[in-house]
Formats: sequence, structure tokens, C-alpha cells
Amino acid sequence: MSAQVEAPRTSMRKNEVDVQMLHPGLHSKVFPSSTGTGVAAESRPTPEMIKCAISHLEKSNLWGKDPILVPDTTFPVPHLRGNTIEDHFYNIGVRDSATYKKLAVDFSQLPSHPLPDTWLMQEGWTRYGKDGTISRVEYPLEKTFTFDVETVPALSKFPVMACALSSEAWYGWVSPWLINPQTVDGHQNDQHLMSFGPSPNKAGHEKILIGHNVGYDRARVLEEYSIEQNGIRYLDTMSLHVAVSGLCSQQRPGWIKYSKATENEDTAYLDAFKDTTGKYFDVSAVNSLLQVSKFHCSIHMDKAPRNILMEAKDIKLIQDNFQDLMQYCGKDVTATHAVFQQTFPKYLEKCPHPVSFAGVLQMGSSFLTVNEGWTDYITRCNRLYNEISENVESKLSLLAHQALENYEKDNAFYKDDPWLSQLNWEFPKREWKEGIPLKSGNGYRKGCEPRWVCRAKLLPDKPEWYRDLWDSSEKRIRLSTRQRVAPILLKLQWHGYPLVHSGLYGWTFQVPMDDKEYVTRLDPLTFPLENEEGYQKAFDLQNYRYYRLPHKSGEGMNVGNPLSKGYVSHFDDHILSSYSPPGDSDDSSTKLAKQALDMNAQCAYWVSAKERIEDQFVVWEKDVNGLGKRMGLPSRGETRNSGIILPQIVTMGTVTRRAVEKTWMTASNAKKNRIGSELKSNVEAPAGYKIVGADVDSEELWISSLMGDAQFRMHGATALGWMTLQGTKSAGTDLHSKTAQIMGISRDQAKIFNYGRIYGAGVNFATRLLQQFNSSIDTVEAKQKAQDLYTATKGVKISRPQEYEVVHDRPFWHGGTESYMFNSLERTATAEDPRTPTLGCGITDALRPKYTENQFMTSRVNWVVQSSGVDYLHMLLVSMNYLIHKYDIKARFMLCVHDEVRYMVKEEDSARAALAMQVSNLWTRAMFSYKLGIYDLPQSVAFFSAVDIDHVFRKEVNMDCITPTQKTPIPHGTSLDIEQTLELTEGGQLGEIATDFVEAEDGPAPLELRSVHERQRVMITSEQTSNTSPDMDTESGVILHKPMEAPQEDCLFLEAQTMSSISEIKKAVARKKAEALALWKAKVEAEKQAAAKMIKSGSGDDNDDNSPSDSQKGLVKSASAPKQASLRHVRDASPLFKYGKKVQKPGGFWGRRAEGVDPANHGSDQGKEPVTEVKTGSLEEDVESYELSDMALTEVVEIPVAKAKSTKPKKSSGLRDYEKELLPDFVEKPATASKRKSRLTNEVLAPSMAIWLAQHDDGFHNRSTVDTITTPNKQPPSPPKMHSFVPVDKYYPNSTSSASASSRFMSSSRRYVPPLKQKQARVKSQMQRRNSVVSEKGGMSTTELVSDRNDLDQLAKVTSE
Repeated sequence: MSAQVEAPRTSMRKNEVDVQMLHPGLHSKVFPSSTGTGVAAESRPTPEMIKCAISHLEKSNLWGKDPILVPDTTFPVPHLRGNTIEDHFYNIGVRDSATYKKLAVDFSQLPSHPLPDTWLMQEGWTRYGKDGTISRVEYPLEKTFTFDVETVPALSKFPVMACALSSEAWYGWVSPWLINPQTVDGHQNDQHLMSFGPSPNKAGHEKILIGHNVGYDRARVLEEYSIEQNGIRYLDTMSLHVAVSGLCSQQRPGWIKYSKATENEDTAYLDAFKDTTGKYFDVSAVNSLLQVSKFHCSIHMDKAPRNILMEAKDIKLIQDNFQDLMQYCGKDVTATHAVFQQTFPKYLEKCPHPVSFAGVLQMGSSFLTVNEGWTDYITRCNRLYNEISENVESKLSLLAHQALENYEKDNAFYKDDPWLSQLNWEFPKREWKEGIPLKSGNGYRKGCEPRWVCRAKLLPDKPEWYRDLWDSSEKRIRLSTRQRVAPILLKLQWHGYPLVHSGLYGWTFQVPMDDKEYVTRLDPLTFPLENEEGYQKAFDLQNYRYYRLPHKSGEGMNVGNPLSKGYVSHFDDHILSSYSPPGDSDDSSTKLAKQALDMNAQCAYWVSAKERIEDQFVVWEKDVNGLGKRMGLPSRGETRNSGIILPQIVTMGTVTRRAVEKTWMTASNAKKNRIGSELKSNVEAPAGYKIVGADVDSEELWISSLMGDAQFRMHGATALGWMTLQGTKSAGTDLHSKTAQIMGISRDQAKIFNYGRIYGAGVNFATRLLQQFNSSIDTVEAKQKAQDLYTATKGVKISRPQEYEVVHDRPFWHGGTESYMFNSLERTATAEDPRTPTLGCGITDALRPKYTENQFMTSRVNWVVQSSGVDYLHMLLVSMNYLIHKYDIKARFMLCVHDEVRYMVKEEDSARAALAMQVSNLWTRAMFSYKLGIYDLPQSVAFFSAVDIDHVFRKEVNMDCITPTQKTPIPHGTSLDIEQTLELTEGGQLGEIATDFVEAEDGPAPLELRSVHERQRVMITSEQTSNTSPDMDTESGVILHKPMEAPQEDCLFLEAQTMSSISEIKKAVARKKAEALALWKAKVEAEKQAAAKMIKSGSGDDNDDNSPSDSQKGLVKSASAPKQASLRHVRDASPLFKYGKKVQKPGGFWGRRAEGVDPANHGSDQGKEPVTEVKTGSLEEDVESYELSDMALTEVVEIPVAKAKSTKPKKSSGLRDYEKELLPDFVEKPATASKRKSRLTNEVLAPSMAIWLAQHDDGFHNRSTVDTITTPNKQPPSPPKMHSFVPVDKYYPNSTSSASASSRFMSSSRRYVPPLKQKQARVKSQMQRRNSVVSEKGGMSTTELVSDRNDLDQLAKVTSE
């Protein structure tokens, strides 16, 4: 953001915890349905939530801190396509992907046809039709293909042959190189690409190409080498498999062992894993086509012909094996198509939202532009690397020769040197050979003098360690930093203690026994004694103790090379250093050692990245015939060249669906002492273009904190959420500063701790990391510090059922600043079918709880965070694509590296592209908030802090990118915040809508893709709109709701998460019980009084007539003398039962039930309330003839009332005015029952239902009299609409009809019965009961006859409906 400013507080919107929210103008645009009509009122926080949030922030020492204000920006944001932000994303996702999805779905349903028996060896494409026709074509004719490309890596990166399968034919492509291996001028004729025909990026020209690791094949397609986007999109079956059935890194080694055991029929191994970790083995596989096709399709492939391609050094070998290789390629296509048919439908089930599919298609269309500077870059790096390597080698050689010289001066000098004494100073064995004397006896024969003779012919006068370094071919020793002797010659030390190599423990360091300064809780290493195997003379166990050199993976791991890349930072911090004796000169061995170390550090990056960088496939416009014009790149003159690189991306390469690419997505930023680290800056925009992009600010941290804040229905309600939104580095209130204070480390180091923790890493990870950053700390102290950090942040987990069931249904974290977040993450990760909260994408089968139980929790929690981050990226890309096409912005997606998104944009459109990125970010963040139930967004996260407009690809526009191979600073680019962007776009104008733009639909998203809150609202609305009620806006047809009150036990769980101890939680439970009981008693008394008053006021005077009068109204009628009766009244159960043992819920926070999921109830936190008991009374007679709407009952009590005196039956004309006033307008959350006993319980059905039952069913009165309620001229009034539709049999699957009232009720409530049928059943039941009484009495009275006639009329009328 731009500089923080103090804006007038009165003009800003703030939420209940003082977080600045969106400007009203922006809020009305991105949350239109939540303003004015009150639709989103149920999403507002309750007073209890606000109170709990403030208390939590106070405990974290955050409440009352000065809020961070940002410019209260607003501008004319484009209108949403739909009534809500989720409708908008659904509609633009459909616009972006519907045609491609139809092509893919149709193709997935078509079986492959047989391969051709013989392939023609002619250049270009040959079509083999299903009807047997063979013809030569310029390019394949259909729109959807599965294809595979083959190359000869040792000879060229260009393709040599390919096969493609369509719905109508097979296609074979042969490179001209295979026909004519050499050009006219004698060069290799390999630079050819295959064409799939012209495909403009317009409607009607869409094409889908499918392959396994299709990014590799895409790089050989001619149409992709253009700066203009084409209409071809790519689907990768490897990515589909990973998203559906992929393995996480923790599972892969186990799967490989299990697979080998299966092949080798290792029954012992298989039996050991049968009931434990082996469950995920049968629902997953590694990613190769060989294993994927075997897993999904039971195809056993023969990959042997591939060896010909991999090992060929001459194109003639390919020519000789042409038929076999084409058959091999075709079989790969057949297997790939079979895998696609299996995985694509599963992928659509896992990721049902159109934005997910559209985002994957976008990710697969990346490209990079380079020029001749690319080849210069590689040349510079190799030249400098070779020079430094030679210098390092020469310096190490000099140190080796110095050691020899010192030995010659004093052959015992090394014995007191802790480093050189480790070397083998033994010389080859020599024997004394007697001379051959002359016959004269004076002297010896020439050459036969007595002497010492060595049988070794190689360097007999050099020690063993020196001889091991000798290179016979070059007649000199060869040394590098990778050899074990290098740390010894360099005399490396750890905190001043010499390094000693052990064959048993790797590199160690020795500490004198009498050294009191080095204090550690670690036990010294033990070594074999002199007569034991593995004994080493270098270890003086009498005078020294030895410890392992710390390894980044933790204790117990051996360090192989202290000069490796992982220890460079220790050299920078002088923890790992070279010994320098006092008074040592600059030209000493110590100086040479330091120079060697510096040189080694410079080469570290290039050593690791060199092969991957040189392997990049660059297609140059001047190297391929006719490609220059097709690329569309501006000309750079005769002597300069331009090219395009297509990063070979696996669009869903991990189980979190993150994209994977081995070079560009792992590239680091430029560093001054790292050769080649300026890699990204060698991607340059062509003349007239700019690279426009942004880094998503703390994307995954914000998503994680938002999931915790969602429990309070407001942003910044948790400590983590507040620090993410309001914390600052300067005030030390941001997350990273807080962690740094706790751990005593730098803020940059704290970032690694924080993200690791959020991704699910535990205390052991933090312990190892702390020891890496602070090598002087021992494991015990490091673990204690790590534990303190996790207690302060993550909190303490309650795992014992007798403790957590007091307030919740499962173990939970409490007492930490991040406890709310982790409870939300784990609730999602442990659901039966975990889904991301925004786009509803499911987890891979290999990590579903069904197959992993409680294992791999780190990977599962990490999946929630990172997969949500992928949703964020996909929504951002789809939003940008929509705005680019709508406003004709000349831009194309380039690449996404982690949280960096980059576009290639025409220079004149760069400001509009920057504005489009800001709008896309606003929409994306708003969508996350909306889907998590918060219909608002903080102003501070609505926009990118800056959008970069640059001419090269780099992390920041002001980076000079100075490295050992890049001496000249690169000119800086421009960085625009939202205010600056608005200035350049006339206040936020994206421009005119393109004339040929086809707008997205604006209808509602399907119910199954809507948020939990929206699905609940739709279900309520569908029940209430049948008859217009006072709570309906008659113009808009929208139901107006009152804010939903959170149950007290929910508020208690909110409070419990911030409490530091279980005893504090138990005290809170006791306090809540007492408060709730008092309120409940008062409510019971009030209900009794109200019911008694209603009955009393509803009774009329006696009448002598035997026939009912229409003018006489009455609520009840009795044909006998008045007597004490019981009116059963239904109300909420006693709160004492609500704070008992909780029942484990089958679903997670945003998960789904595995089978039989009702979309209306998906994710609605069913089963949250505990079971309560029926206080009094039985419903055996009261409900035996009713089939209610899939609802359980509430507690039933008997209220003694005096029955009205009457001698005539009275007609009921429906609900009277005073009765209507008794019907509460309320919204209840879905209810559930957790166990079934002899008594029936419920917590949803409101008192209004009891009143309605009392009015319209004579079963609530004394059976000894004939009580009738007749409505001769009207239908019986409908029951009040209820707000919970939880099928009883979902929680009582085994319930059957029995003598108990509860069993009969549950049995009759298995299905939803329409109100009309309920009326019919009610009238029939009344008649049946009356007939039974009449048969016992032997006849009917006049009153009874009239009543029966009325019932017959009523039944006829109801039936006619």
C-alpha cells in the first residue's frame, strides 16, 4: 500500500473490533445482496461473539492498539455477473471454460480405436481414418486429441515423431529430420515443430490437447510459439491423477515399498500393513504413466522401446526402428486416453467449480520471452564457474603441497595438528634390497646398488592420502570441495572446535575434556575401542569428547560435506570457519582456505541449477523456417535474435494442486555472491511490451487467519487475524515480529517458523529450525523454546474425551493466538470428505480420513491451506481473463511463481492491466470472505500493495540484480499502488467494452456450489415464499431475516478456545449452566402462564343448541363435564442437558458427508447440539397419525389447564389474532439427535408447532370424550414454517416402528410428506378414531353426526385439491 494516512474516522466503515472495512461504495458493489435488504443479517456477529473476541484480543495484548488506517479508496468497480460474488465467479468461470469442458467431457466418453498396423514414414501428418482410409494432411482435423511426442535427447530437443488420437482417426507425425537427416549445407535438419492448425483465441476455434506430462509435449507444438494467445488448451493426465489419487511426499516411500512387496509377494510385509498404513496404497499410485495406467486402467505397459530413444547417438538407429517406435508412441497415447477417461470425471467430482477447471487451463498456457542475452548469460556463468573451480582447485592443491613441505621439514609435525593428523601419512611399504657386488669386490654393479625398494610404482615417495588424489591421465592431483580431504586441508572448525570425520557418524567436532565453556545436554558420541571393528586412530577419547556436526534434518543425521550449500549461511555467520593461528600472514594457508570457501559459496547456485538452465528448450525466431512471422515479436535487427521458452509446467503437480516446474518456479532472487542467480531477469519483454504483475500479500497467512475469524463472523476477531490485518513491523505487533520476540531470532527467520507452523509442521520442525539458526543451542533448550512458541501460538490441545466433550464434539486447541485458526483447519482436514471452503475442491483419495485415519495430519492441514491458495490463484486468473477480454486489454498470462503473477502487456495498456489486477484481487478476497460467511472485507487487503510494471522478470522492480556474472545494474521499473493506478486510469476506468465481447450469464450459481450460509438461506426462502409473510420484501421477493443468535454452547466453545487451562474451561461451563438454568426456569414459567391464559381466554359460553353455530368460535370443545386436562406444549429442552457430552459429528467445517449428502444440509454443522431428555408426557397417541416434515421433536411437558365447559361442538376458523401473536418469528440452526432411548428429544420444533397441534388435533385432549375441531368452510390452517429439515433417519438409521412413541415417530418421519397429504391423513385419522369410539358406544349423537358430516366434507375438499 501507499503510505498510511490518517483519514477522518467518521467517513470510514469499521467493524466491531475496530478493523477498517471497505468503503461503502466498494462494499455495495462486491456485496450487493448484503446491503439494504438484510439478507446477510444472519452473518453478523452476535453480542456474545463480539464480547468473546474483545476478551481474546485483550489477552493477546492487542486490544486498544492504534488501528492502521489506509486510504479509504473507492472507484467504479465493474458490476458483478449475478446477485452475489459467488454467482459472479460461477458465471465468469462458465464463460471461460464451458466450451472446453464440453469438448473434454464428450471426448472422455469415446473409446479409443485400434492402432494402425503399419505407419507410413513420410514427413508431416498422416491421417489413419476409422474407415481404413489413409491420407496426408497438413494438420489434424478434429478439435480434441490425446497425443504423445517422442524426442532423441542425446541428439536434439526437437521432436522426431508423434502420435495423436481423435474421435475419428489416428494421426502420425514424422519429422523431416527423420527423412532427410541433414540440410543442404550439411547441418543437422532437426529444427521442426508439429502443427495442430490455426486456432485463434475466439469462440468456435477452441481445441483441447491431452497428454501425460503434457507440458513437455506442448513445447513441441508450433502454434504455441506466438506472443498472441491461441485457442488451444492442454489437459495433463498426470495432473488429473495427482489431484484425484496422488500421494504426498510422506506417503511415496511407503507406497514404493508396498508396491515392490506386492510384486515380490512379500506376505510378511503386506500382512504388517494390511490394517494400518496400507489403507491408502490401494487408492493411489506414483505419477509415471506406467504406474498410473496400471492403477486406473489395469494396463501393463512395455517401456523397453523407450531405451532406443534415450540411448541413440545416431538418427539411423531411429530410422531402423521406426515401426516399433511409432507403435510404442501409439500405445502410450492409448494408455493416456484410457487414464483420461478414468481421471477426468473423477476430477470434476473433486473440483466441481468451473473456476477450478478454467484456472488449470490458464496455468497450462504460460510462456516466456528471451533474446540473445539468454545465451550470453549461460556463457558468462559457465566461464566464471570454470575459472572459480580452477582457482578453488589450485588453492586446495597449494594447501596439499604445503602440508607435504611441512612434513619434509618435520615428519612428526602433523601429529599435534587435529586436522592433518586425520590423514593417512603412511608411505608405500619399502624393502631393503641387497646390492650385487662386482667381481672385483670393489663396489656394486650399476643399477644394482643396495637400496630401499617400493613395489608401488605410483608416487612411492608420497603419503597415502596424496596418492589417492592423483589423476594419472593429467599427471597431477585433482581436488574439489566435494572431496572429504577438503575440509581437513581447509582446517574447518565449528565454533572454534576442529572438525573430525568419522566413518560411523560423519563429520563431528571435538571438544577438550577440560573445556568448561562448551555446555550441552547432549551425550558425547561413543566409538569402537582399539580392538573393535570400526576403530579410528584419529579419535582421542581420553582427552576429547565428540559431537555430531548439526544437520538441518535434526539429531541423529550424519553430515556428509560441511562445504555444501546448506552450510553457506554458517560461514557467513562465522559459526563454521577456517582455523587462523595468531599472527598468521595474508598469504598463509588460512587465507587460502577463506578464499576457497568464498569461491565455493559463489558457485553453489550454479552447481545446483546449471543442468536445468542449460536444458531449457528455446525456440528462436530466426532458427526455424517461417517461425519469425508466426511469433509476432517485434524485429530487433539482423544481428539480434528473439525467442520463446514454454515452461514445462505440471499444472497440478502436488496433492495441494500447486503447479510444479523444476526451473522457473524454483528460481531464487539475484544475490551478489551467487553466480547465475540473476536467472529470472534474463526474461525480457519485447519492444513495446511490459511485464505487469504483483505479489499476493501474505496470501496463505490471510486465508488461514480468515478461517479462524469466520468463527466470530468478523475480520480481525482472532489474534492471528488482527495481527495479519492490523499488525505492523514498526510497532512489533505483526505475526513475524511476535514470533521473533518469543524465539529470540530475526524477523526473517521467524517467517519460516510461522509458515511452517501454519502448514502443519510440529515442535520437532521448530526445534531443528532453531538449531539451524542458532547452532550454539542444544536440542533440549531448542525444544523448550519451540514448545513455548507453540504454546503461545498454537496453544494446547485437549485430547481426552472426558475433557473436550464438556464443550465440543472433538479434540481442540486452546489458549494460543492461533488456536481458532488451527481448530478450523483441522476441522476441515478431518472431515469425511474434506473440501476447500471457497471453491469446494476435494482432497486426494490418498489423504482422505477413510484411508489415512489419524495419519499424515501435517500433510492434510497443509492441504487445507495450500489448496485454498490454489483456489485464490485460479480465481485471480479467471477474473483477469474476464476483464482482459471484456475491455480488450492487450495482455496475456506469462507465469505464476508461488505468489507472483505476471502478464505480458502492450505498453499502452499497462495501466489498465494494473487496474484489472487490482479489481481481480478485490473480487477474489471478497469471494473468500463471502464463502466463509463474512459479507465484508477489510480495506487493507482489498488491493495489492503494489502492481509492478517492468521490462524484465524479477521479484521487485527496484532490484539491481547485481551478481558475479551481472556487473551492471538493471534499470528499475515502476511500482503502482491503487491510488497511483487510479490516477493513470482516469479514476478507475477500464475502458470501453469490446464490441465482439460475449458477456457471461448473470444467473445464480447451482445450489451445490453455494456457500453453506447461502444454501441455508435458500432452503428457508423456499419454505417461506409459498405464502407471502410479513418478513418478505414483496418487491424483491427476498426473505428478511433477523440476526441469528448463536447457541450458548457455541459461544462457550468460542470462549474455551481462548482459555489457557482445562480448569478455566470447566469453571466457565459451570457458570454457563447456572445462567442458562435460571433463564430456562423463567421461560418455563412464562410459557405455563401464557398457555393457561390462552385457554382461559379462548373458552366460550354454553349453548343449548345441538348444532354448531358458525358465529360461535372456540379453541376446544368437550361433550362431557369440564375436567382437569393436560395441554402438551413443545419447547426447547432444559439447558442442563446442553452442556453434557458432545457427539462426534460426521462432517467437518467445510467437509461433506461421504455418501448421501443432502446439498441443503451440506456443511451446516449438523449434529452440534447434544441430546436432551423428555421431561414428562408421552406422544404415543399424539403423533401416531402424523407424518411431519423430516423433523425431530423438542422436549414435551404437560401444562395443567382447566377444560372449557361446553355442550356443543364449536368450529375453529383457524388461528385467531391472539394466536398469531404467539407464533414466534425465529430462525433456528439445524438440529440433530445423537442417541435414541425410550424417551424422545428434540431442540428445533418451536412452541408454535405445539400450539398448532393443540388446535388441530383432538389427540391432545382426553380420549374419554369425543372432541372435534371442524372447519366446514375452510381448510385447516397450515402448520408454521420451520427452519430445520434434518431427517431423523440420518441419525437413527436403524429405527423401526415399535410400541414406544419415539420409535413410531421416527419411523413415520423418514420422508417428507407434503402439507396436502398431511391434511388428508389428519382428517382420516380423526374419523377413524371417532368411528372406533362410536362402535363402542353403539351409535352417534346428533352432535357427533354433524361433526362426522363436517369431517366428510372437509376430506372431500382436501382430496379435490
